[in-house]
Amino acid sequence: MFRALHGCIRKLPLPFQRQLKRHFTVLGIETSCDDTCVAVLDIPSPSSAPVLRHNIVRRSLHLSEPHGGIVPVTVGLFHAKNLAKVLAEARDSGGLDNLDLIAVTRGT
Repeated sequence: MFRALHGCIRKLPLPFQRQLKRHFTVLGIETSCDDTCVAVLDIPSPSSAPVLRHNIVRRSLHLSEPHGGIVPVTVGLFHAKNLAKVLAEARDSGGLDNLDLIAVTRGT
């Protein structure tokens, strides 16, 4: 997830890149399929590699295996139940202090 996020930041228009701090912290939230994930990245500058501070993943594979594939309603309920817990875990470990950006997945 952090490679995709870093690539997106480098593609931002230059005026926005110039407004970014020399160092910034990004919260990434990913719920596009069957896992609920939160990552916190430190990025020293738009041109440098990100440093992964926290990566919290809750897998729902055990819910999908009996059906032979992902069941959207079941996985959606899994995300609704676990996202707040995963964010709280990141918060409790100090991962949500001084965030500069929040990035989330979005369906089409």
